[in-house]
Amino acid sequence: MLTRPSSPADSTKVGLAPTPALSRLDEVVKLLAGGSGRPRLAMRGQSMHPRFREGMVLELTPFSRATARRGDVVVFREPQRLVAHRIVAIEPAHLVTSGDAQPWTLETVPDEAVIGTVGAVLSDPMPNARRLAGAAFHARGRVYMHTRQLRAAFGHARFFARRILRALPGARAPRFERLLSALTAYVHRDTAFNVEISDAADVRETARFAYRQGCTALFRETLAFAAPSRHSEALAAELATQGRLSGVRQFAIRTQVGRVVKQFGEHGIPFVLLKGAARMYADTPDVFLFPSHDVDVLVPRRDLDRAFALFLVNGYRCEYSAAEQERYRLEHHHAAPLYPPKGEPAPLELHVTLTPPGMLSTASDWDALISHTRTIEGPQGPALALDAFGNTLHHALHCVGFERLRDIVVCAQGLRAMSAAERDELAALAASESRDPVRLGAVLELAARVAGVAWPKADPDALAYLRWVAARENMPRSIGTRSQTVEAWYAARRRWNALDPRIVNSWSDEPLRVAARYALVPAGLAYAAGQGQP
Repeated sequence: MLTRPSSPADSTKVGLAPTPALSRLDEVVKLLAGGSGRPRLAMRGQSMHPRFREGMVLELTPFSRATARRGDVVVFREPQRLVAHRIVAIEPAHLVTSGDAQPWTLETVPDEAVIGTVGAVLSDPMPNARRLAGAAFHARGRVYMHTRQLRAAFGHARFFARRILRALPGARAPRFERLLSALTAYVHRDTAFNVEISDAADVRETARFAYRQGCTALFRETLAFAAPSRHSEALAAELATQGRLSGVRQFAIRTQVGRVVKQFGEHGIPFVLLKGAARMYADTPDVFLFPSHDVDVLVPRRDLDRAFALFLVNGYRCEYSAAEQERYRLEHHHAAPLYPPKGEPAPLELHVTLTPPGMLSTASDWDALISHTRTIEGPQGPALALDAFGNTLHHALHCVGFERLRDIVVCAQGLRAMSAAERDELAALAASESRDPVRLGAVLELAARVAGVAWPKADPDALAYLRWVAARENMPRSIGTRSQTVEAWYAARRRWNALDPRIVNSWSDEPLRVAARYALVPAGLAYAAGQGQP
């Protein structure tokens, strides 16, 4: 940044006001008249290191394209600031410039934006300052210009090397364990909890991981009552930025849920509000900590067509063809989404079960769950929602695969609210699962740990799977998101001859993609081993 050189006679600052958020790649300047009548600029910033340093004073001469040469340092105007960088190319309609210290960054500068060329460099703003811009000074500057591409290549190499080093198992922060500790602290309202963050990059990565796990609001709430720690304020600010619009949207969805309840009631169609829809309708105190993006409702299979037609008549629309709608019902646990009329924010999903066909053997349709419902009150009168047992089961089913740790919090809260007999019943139900017992058991085992409640002795395969999940979530995403084959191996009790093709082929059944997942098996297992996981 360039400011006015101070002098005993006049210390008043004039020129452009500095902008609050400055890039390290730029020097912001303030134009002032020097003793010679030429504009003088006091250097600040680091993007022209090492030739130009803070405290030096630049004296400008008029810019002329006819005499401009590559290697000259020019000052040009950007919105609300002036920048001093070196010319690296002269194009017919503009200049290309770069800071000496950031050779990988180039700026395109039109001629009309240039306000002068640096003609002299003084060591400081004092009257007896040394003049530095001799032949050797300019020669070294041209060396920086001619070696820019080579230095830029080294800069990129350093950048990627740092990324690789940060991706090594021992160098990466334990994001999964860190977030799990925060969620446990939330469940128990542990005011002694603190989260240790190493630097600004760690702040951003931790916030992004919390967002992917649906825990942005929960993490913020934990930081609000927990003991302050290094960078905790920065982490709270980063989380606040991600969740800024959530509150407004949740209020709008709550109004929409009331209208949905009214429509069901007026037409006598039985229904159960699920997850966020139930929380919003009952206006629970923690409703904004579990933001929803759609309205989920469970209906008897025999009433699905009637409910679907009802909302089409009331302004909802389905963007799928008849054939696609039929295929949707065969492959999903709810009908094709119904998109609301203008003014309402969330799609409506009419469920007939809580899991897609063939995913689990545990029954989760209307007949299996109706005995685990309760009545809640809302703006349109009473409505049915799942009780603690049913809600815990729903979120456990939803969390199989651990794509959203937020569901673990709901399961933990449900386990704490249930009686010992109900927890035993839920444990027995999970033990009877025959299609995917390892992953369902692992979800409930982790939820019981977070809740701090007694739970039957854990299945060793479920414990091994939990350790794998921690390793998977701490890996670079380029490996972790392509580790479905290893996921299937753990789910199959670590037997290669029993892999579930649904897991291996999840997200895509293209042969090349599936083959790539098999090829990444050694990388996934090696990375997990490097993290101390089996």
